[in-house]
Amino acid sequence: MKSGALAILDLFSQGYRVLEQTRQGIHGNRCALRALTIEALPNHMKPARTRPKLPDKRATNITLSMDVYLATKSLGINTSQVCEQRLREEMKARGEQQWNEEHAAFLDAYDERIAEERVALQELRAF
Repeated sequence: MKSGALAILDLFSQGYRVLEQTRQGIHGNRCALRALTIEALPNHMKPARTRPKLPDKRATNITLSMDVYLATKSLGINTSQVCEQRLREEMKARGEQQWNEEHAAFLDAYDERIAEERVALQELRAF
């Protein structure tokens, strides 16, 4: 086993050799240079692999009546966009409704307190 300084020096010389070889063959393609340089590193020095990125969208099927389907196609309506937009609106509305139901007791108590005690410094408010 080489000492720490010799191992580092050996690693740099290996990396330099790889860079020179790839520079001659690739002519400055930085991504390829980086990939080949990383491959030349020992496993314990390679960067950690990241998890694969999840796709932004997923294909799904919906069932429409034929008249709706034909009308949307004739009008040039993007069915996927409209469905996604409407689903987002529905998710938001249901989320708000669920939050209101979960916090109804607090909201009622707060409303009662404001009705009895009024808002702090109410008399100094200009609006």
